[in-house]
Amino acid sequence: MEWVLKVGFRAIIVAFRYGGWLVSHIVRPFSASKATLIRSKSKSIATSLEAVKTYSQSAIYVQLRKVLPDVIAQDLPRIIVNLII
Repeated sequence: MEWVLKVGFRAIIVAFRYGGWLVSHIVRPFSASKATLIRSKSKSIATSLEAVKTYSQSAIYVQLRKVLPDVIAQDLPRIIVNLII
């Protein structure tokens, strides 16, 4: 599940960053100011998404560290019994 979040966020970030770059190059011959605006907005969106990705990964890690010991303590006897049987 975590790798899906990583890959999905990374794909969205790359789409904004390089998609904005591509669109700005297409628009540049017609309007240099709009091309600059498109590039700066897409870059700021991508930067914001990178911050969200970093924050969400650290939040998931913190939650796992809180929950994981309880889950292991509850399931460990069952796991041991299943290994023996």
